[in-house]
Amino acid sequence: MEELIQMVRELIHCHFDEGDARRDAKPRLHFHEHSALAYA
Repeated sequence: MEELIQMVRELIHCHFDEGDARRDAKPRLHFHEHSALAYA
């Protein structure tokens, strides 16, 4: 789980430009019981 969170942090960091406040956002992961909901 920790590795997944780190990967999401790196993704966010690479996606947004320097100076963009979203670049330092803390990721919040949400899991659903039904996999169909996760891809909707």
